[in-house]
Amino acid sequence: MPMVGIREVYREAQTMRPWDDVYEDLCKDLGSHYGLNDIREA
Repeated sequence: MPMVGIREVYREAQTMRPWDDVYEDLCKDLGSHYGLNDIREA
Protein backbone atom coordinates (compact mmCIF):
# COMPACT_ATOMS: atom_id res chain seq x y z
CA MET A 1 0.00 0.00 0.00
CA PRO A 2 1.55 3.35 -1.01
CA MET A 3 2.06 6.09 1.55
CA VAL A 4 -0.43 8.91 1.09
CA GLY A 5 -0.14 12.24 2.85
CA ILE A 6 -3.03 13.70 4.80
CA ARG A 7 -3.17 16.70 2.48
CA GLU A 8 -3.91 14.48 -0.56
CA VAL A 9 -6.59 12.52 1.30
CA TYR A 10 -8.24 15.73 2.53
CA ARG A 11 -8.23 17.23 -0.97
CA GLU A 12 -9.87 14.10 -2.42
CA ALA A 13 -12.55 14.10 0.30
CA GLN A 14 -13.63 17.68 -0.42
CA THR A 15 -16.49 18.17 -2.84
CA MET A 16 -16.71 21.25 -4.97
CA ARG A 17 -20.05 23.03 -4.74
CA PRO A 18 -21.28 26.00 -6.72
CA TRP A 19 -21.01 29.28 -4.79
CA ASP A 20 -24.76 29.86 -5.12
CA ASP A 21 -25.48 26.64 -3.20
CA VAL A 22 -22.97 27.49 -0.49
CA TYR A 23 -24.41 31.02 -0.15
CA GLU A 24 -27.98 29.68 0.13
CA ASP A 25 -26.98 27.26 2.89
CA LEU A 26 -25.00 29.97 4.68
CA CYS A 27 -27.93 32.43 4.65
CA LYS A 28 -30.37 29.78 5.89
CA ASP A 29 -28.03 28.58 8.64
CA LEU A 30 -27.23 32.08 9.86
CA GLY A 31 -30.92 33.01 9.77
CA SER A 32 -31.83 30.02 11.90
CA HIS A 33 -29.68 31.43 14.71
CA TYR A 34 -31.89 34.53 14.74
CA GLY A 35 -35.23 32.71 14.44
CA LEU A 36 -35.59 33.38 10.72
CA ASN A 37 -35.83 31.01 7.76
CA ASP A 38 -33.18 33.04 5.98
CA ILE A 39 -31.00 35.95 7.17
CA ARG A 40 -32.00 37.89 4.05
CA GLU A 41 -35.49 38.23 5.56
CA ALA A 42 -34.10 40.61 8.20
